[in-house]
Amino acid sequence: MNACYRGGTPLYEKVEKLLQQRKEESLFRNLPSLGEGCNNEHFINIDGKELLNASSNDYLSMTHSSLLASTIATAAQKRELGSGASRLVTGNHALYGETEKAVENYFEIPSKKALLFGSGYACNIGLVSTLASVGSTELFYDELSHASLIDGGLLAMKRPKIRRYRHLSSSHLEQLLQKSSAENKIVITDGVFSMDGDCAPLEELILLKKKISFFLVVDDAHGIGALGESGKGLLEEAKLKQPEEIDALVGTFGKAFGLYGAFVLTANPIRNLLINQARSLIYSTALPPFLLAGIKASLAEVGKMQKERQHLKKMSKLLRTQ
Repeated sequence: MNACYRGGTPLYEKVEKLLQQRKEESLFRNLPSLGEGCNNEHFINIDGKELLNASSNDYLSMTHSSLLASTIATAAQKRELGSGASRLVTGNHALYGETEKAVENYFEIPSKKALLFGSGYACNIGLVSTLASVGSTELFYDELSHASLIDGGLLAMKRPKIRRYRHLSSSHLEQLLQKSSAENKIVITDGVFSMDGDCAPLEELILLKKKISFFLVVDDAHGIGALGESGKGLLEEAKLKQPEEIDALVGTFGKAFGLYGAFVLTANPIRNLLINQARSLIYSTALPPFLLAGIKASLAEVGKMQKERQHLKKMSKLLRTQ
């Protein structure tokens, strides 16, 4: 390819070579074309083919909820369609406060306050990059932590030291913590790991906190709503005795709740720090009011879906065993 092609820069040539290399290594990604919905909510139409949908995170089929659809439609007719600005300008609609209070009521951890973000990715990069920029900090990741958690550390202004401990290994984590001289130690893990479905040893991590002081971040995006008697996620499923020891609990509304957006549940000083320093909150347009109304309705509904959670467990076990 001529280096002057497409704007007179050799970048295009390098891009073409990179993409060709990905194709040769079978790593090239395409966006699937989704057709109209199928008659059965468990199937999906891709490129004209009706397929069993075993890839979605819609664990409770809430994306098909007529209750949420009517709630959102009513709210959209009553209010503005968009928020129009960042939460720190004119986008912090009154429904934000109501929805954050609904999240707090859902989990019932008195010492924790909720803060909503536009997405789980935005929440994680904002949370981790902000925390990692406070003083001398070292981050300790489970080696299979989600990309957004890793990216949060890489985006931190003060470039913290990053350590990765063996998957689910509290003993390896303890060894790394003991060697650290950092002022602030932050341990970061998924709750339910999205690729394998295994779970962080939360009780072990909390016991370790009593030996070595650290700040614990748990992203339970795949557990909240889907696990626990009332859908509180891994902390409820594991019967965690001291859930307040999770310093920052991250969840999303884009999976079991069937919508979009995310939250962090944390102590009020951390919440205030995020409002003042989390770039993915400060410089991002706020969620629209009608979506906030839908999130409130979904929180109320999902908390009562014990039967659906039991069915999810049954189907998951059947898939694994068969």
